[in-house]
Amino acid sequence: MTSSDRPRSPNPDRRDPDRELDARLATYFRGAPSRAPEHLLTAASVRVHGTSQRRRRWPLHGWTRGWATVAAVALLVVVASIRLGTEPGPGVTESNGPTQSVVRIGPGREPVILRRTATPTTVRAVVVVDGNPWAVLVDGLVFQIDPASGAVVTQLDAQLDEPTGVAAAGSAIWIGSADGDLVKVDSATASIASEVAVGIAHHAIAASDQAVWVAGTSEARRIDTATLEVTAFDVPPGVLELAAVGDTVWATYASGAIVIADGQTGEPRTTLQITSDPNGLPGGIMAQGPVDLWLSDPRDGEALYRIDAALPGVAETVRFDPRGRPSSMAPDAEGVWVLFGDDGRLVRIERDTLQVVDVIDVGLGARGVAFVPGGLALWGAGGIRVLEVEVGG
Repeated sequence: MTSSDRPRSPNPDRRDPDRELDARLATYFRGAPSRAPEHLLTAASVRVHGTSQRRRRWPLHGWTRGWATVAAVALLVVVASIRLGTEPGPGVTESNGPTQSVVRIGPGREPVILRRTATPTTVRAVVVVDGNPWAVLVDGLVFQIDPASGAVVTQLDAQLDEPTGVAAAGSAIWIGSADGDLVKVDSATASIASEVAVGIAHHAIAASDQAVWVAGTSEARRIDTATLEVTAFDVPPGVLELAAVGDTVWATYASGAIVIADGQTGEPRTTLQITSDPNGLPGGIMAQGPVDLWLSDPRDGEALYRIDAALPGVAETVRFDPRGRPSSMAPDAEGVWVLFGDDGRLVRIERDTLQVVDVIDVGLGARGVAFVPGGLALWGAGGIRVLEVEVGG
């Protein structure tokens, strides 16, 4: 037996960098796989891809170390897929989070109510089309409301057992449902114009003049507004909310990701990954203004993000003192009104300074807020109240 044929004894004083790398990666993957440092993941990837094709079969005596590396790299791909439902690709923008601003919410004032609209059931959403407010109720009733008096001038029945989302574009109001139907209300004729069998139960909806997008738990669809043709929309599964921005559709996810997808196909163009507090309350609401999008982090309902749609990217992060979970938002060009439904507060945040400039004690029970002609509509189980507020822009 030659010296080269003799088995080598392990040297306890010799450090094995491959074994150390595997051990460090394993620690992260057991605890928080999405937070494994980039330099460790890169090192693992380089080691696997740098191994010759002949050695990728791994000798029997090294199977443990070899397969640990393969598993680590494979798990990296799986983690990326789980976080967004698909691999985000080179367009991913990891936002490490801009400097957070903590805003102090002081004592509130009494609301100035301009008009009221009584409804027989709870209001699901309020939208404005051609200068007229429309309310969609949880039982499928649709009301057109006089903007001056608050009186109901038109009442329609969308024949939906459980409306889940409402979006308006042009002269159309689109109402989604848990049973998979999509109803179009024509505001010009004040009538139910059409009903589309989308084929999937859906909770998220966005609309433009050209298309309507709906998303359920695992699938999404695009509906052409001219032909009502339904096609697949291949955004990653797990969508929480949708928003139409130009020729793109923005989708939020429970992981804290925002996928910016092509409006025709759903193919992701860019992905933003916002930071969050895993111990926070669940949130995940999105509101689109004339300049920005405002988002409450799905994993941390007490954090509020201002998203610059032109970049795109996270421009500002806001936290509140005392802490609270936003339940609805109404943005304009100069800021955003944030409803804390669980606390009965309506708070105005100025866009440029991120300071609280107004607080209104609206009481418990409010579910949503939106701008309407002449004021700010606040709705819930008791109908709609229009408050006198300052509107920016």
